[in-house]
Amino acid sequence: MLELLKELIKFKPGTFGFSFALTLIGGWLIFFATKNISEIKADNSVLKNSVAKIEEKIEKIESDIVGLKTDFAFVKAILEYQFASKDASTQKKSPLALTESGEKIVKTYNLKEIVDENWTKINDHLKSTNLIHPFDIERFCIERTFVTPEKFFSDNDIEKLNTIVYKNGYHFMQISRIMAVLIIERYFAENNIETNL
Repeated sequence: MLELLKELIKFKPGTFGFSFALTLIGGWLIFFATKNISEIKADNSVLKNSVAKIEEKIEKIESDIVGLKTDFAFVKAILEYQFASKDASTQKKSPLALTESGEKIVKTYNLKEIVDENWTKINDHLKSTNLIHPFDIERFCIERTFVTPEKFFSDNDIEKLNTIVYKNGYHFMQISRIMAVLIIERYFAENNIETNL
């Protein structure tokens, strides 16, 4: 191509040969530029698809990390509660029930009232999970009352529970389990769920 360019430049300006040479050079430049732009566009669309896939995977990883953090926080709280608790307010094995100590806490702080005030929200959330087995419902309630109590309770009621925990030196897991038992008992009764399997 370079040799052809040298030959075409030898023509004198204003001659047919010179005009023809300029037309050929212009045509070649247009072809070359169009070809490279097309390749860049094709590479760019592949790159955009790759970036979109990478972003999608990053979002999934981020949600997995949030889930793991939540699970670790829950396990940590259970372990802290198990080792630090001198006063068991709930039974440690299924089916969960309140102990005498737990019943006393419920009465002292009107905890059933908090469940009653939030029952529509609690019931709707539980029904949306489509959980059937009592153990799954029990585990879910314990986890939710501790990790994401806002799914069950109003901000004002969460503040009440935090105040009870703080003023009385309870572990939040202890109050969470009590609240979970109150929810479980009512949900099982209203939905005729048998716990003696």
